[in-house]
Amino acid sequence: MALEIDFRKPDSSSSSRFSLRTRDERYKKREAKVLLEGGILIVALVFGLILRLYAYEGALITSRSMAPTLSRGDYLLIDHRAALRGTWKRGEIVFFNAPASWGLEKQTLVKRIIALPGETVAVFNGVVLVNGQPLKEPYLKPHDADDFFPIRLGQNEYFVMGDNRDFSEDSRDFGPISEKEIRGRIVTRLWPISVIGTVS
Repeated sequence: MALEIDFRKPDSSSSSRFSLRTRDERYKKREAKVLLEGGILIVALVFGLILRLYAYEGALITSRSMAPTLSRGDYLLIDHRAALRGTWKRGEIVFFNAPASWGLEKQTLVKRIIALPGETVAVFNGVVLVNGQPLKEPYLKPHDADDFFPIRLGQNEYFVMGDNRDFSEDSRDFGPISEKEIRGRIVTRLWPISVIGTVS
């Protein structure tokens, strides 16, 4: 039986069309992947911007005035929603723009709220008195015994102090801050990982 061999060349036009279709499909898949990843990135950026504008922002601690509660290099998440206005509580750690009267123009500071609008605050022998009653402050480390004569806070005024009393310039030195100067309160500590979590 004779073996027949066809020496004719394959249809080059058919092979070429198949190759073009394959390359075209690969290109479309890559294009779709790039578009998807780009879309996800844009959504993430927009979402982050919205959070930044209306809800949260990050802040880096650069001083020791809040030690041992906060340390230099701590990175914090700050809640600055407009709904918080007028709801600040004693003991909360807040970020605020330094009042013009403090002489620290354009600086953002972090301190703890000690006394609220309408209250009388004083310091006697290192102990904080609010409306004549000693304030429990378990977050403090040993510090010098200082005194501060009583003052009564006005409407929308807050008395703030750093936890590191010997190394903090605050309302004892410059007076109270106003509601409009408070930017937000700490939600959590994001860095370093070893102490990540809520701050009290």
